Amino acid sequence: MEITGASQASEDIRNGKIKLCTLPQVPEREFPRNINPTRAEIIRVIEKTWVNGTKIHYCFFDHTKGHNSPAKWTGSQDDKQVVREAFKEWKALGIGLEFEEVDFPPDAEVRIGFQQGDGSWSYLGTDVLNIPLNQRTMNFGWPLADDAYGKETALHEVGHTLALPHEHQNPKAGIQWNEDAVRASLSGPPNNWLSETIEYNILLDILPGLKARGFLLSHSSSAG
Repeated sequence: MEITGASQASEDIRNGKIKLCTLPQVPEREFPRNINPTRAEIIRVIEKTWVNGTKIHYCFFDHTKGHNSPAKWTGSQDDKQVVREAFKEWKALGIGLEFEEVDFPPDAEVRIGFQQGDGSWSYLGTDVLNIPLNQRTMNFGWPLADDAYGKETALHEVGHTLALPHEHQNPKAGIQWNEDAVRASLSGPPNNWLSETIEYNILLDILPGLKARGFLLSHSSSAG
C-alpha cells in the first residue's frame, strides 16, 4: 500500500530519514509564592503570544550585505524564498498578524540564519524579543528548496515564532511514549540528540497542571 502525506512523514521519522526541530530552552518564568498555581500556568500559556494586529518584521542574515554576521548564517536565495512563502501562508490564514521583510537585523524581531548542521529551530513567540539583535531567533539547518519536507520545515519554524509549541507536548495529547524507543531513535542519526534535548522537545508535557484542571491548550495545534 502506498504511504502518502502525514503517514509518509511518520514512516520516514521511524526510519530515521527526517531531521526534527528543536526548541531552544529558555528559563521558565518564576512567580511570587502567593500567586495561585492555576493562574501562573494560564499566564505561561498566553504570555508568549503576539497581540492581535502586530506587524512582525523578519530579516535574513546575509554577510554580503554588511550584516556583520558569520558567512555560515547566509542562505541561498531559493531557501529564503521557501521561508518567505511560509510567512505568506500563515498570513493567508487570517491569524491577525502581519509580516514584513526588512533589510537589516536590528530592524527585525525575527532574525533568520541558515547554518547547516545546527538544526532547524526557532524561539517561541515573543521570546524572540529577548534575544540580542545580532543573534538568530530562527535557523534552518538543512537545505529547504531541494528537500521533500522543506516547505513543511519552514511552516513549522514560523509556527513556533507565532507562539505555537509542539503539539505532541500538549498535555491533552494523550500520548503514551515508549521512552526507551524514543531515546534510542533520536539519540542516533540523523538527529543525534542529547538526552536533555529529547526530554525538552519530546517527552516533557507543556504545563502538565492544566491537564488535570481540564484546560484545552487550543493554540498548541501547530503545523508540526
